[in-house]
Amino acid sequence: MEFVTLIWNVAVGLCNCICTSKHAAYIVDLEDNLDSLRRKMKDLKNVYEDVKGKVQLEEQRQQKRTEQVKSWLESVKAMEIEVNKDLQSGAQEIQKKCLGGYCPKNCCSSYKLGKMVTEKLAAVTDLTRRGEQFDVVADPLPHGPVDERPMAEKTV
Repeated sequence: MEFVTLIWNVAVGLCNCICTSKHAAYIVDLEDNLDSLRRKMKDLKNVYEDVKGKVQLEEQRQQKRTEQVKSWLESVKAMEIEVNKDLQSGAQEIQKKCLGGYCPKNCCSSYKLGKMVTEKLAAVTDLTRRGEQFDVVADPLPHGPVDERPMAEKTV
């Protein structure tokens, strides 16, 4: 086991020389970032359900959801699909590691996935923040046109 640790330390050292530490972190921190993404996505889903509940309540009161809220809800659904794909890819990438799970078999694909996961973390955090800031989720519907009719004179 010490041999594997030694090889890993040498590989990380070489990678740090070749890449910046930020780039190496995409590979080294992939598993932690996937866990963080999973947790943050769960938080986003909770905020989504809260906002959606408020919207449904307001729609029952004959109000119309705002365009910002409508767009945000659509963005969350799209993000959820993307994140689920990334989490699946991440699980597969982690299973493919060699040297006792210390080294990825394909550094390029691990790097790309790690970078994508880091970007998704920021996007999910931003969506969560935006969802928490909605004070108004719906506006009153405009009143329909009313036809004015002259009142007939009363004859006695």
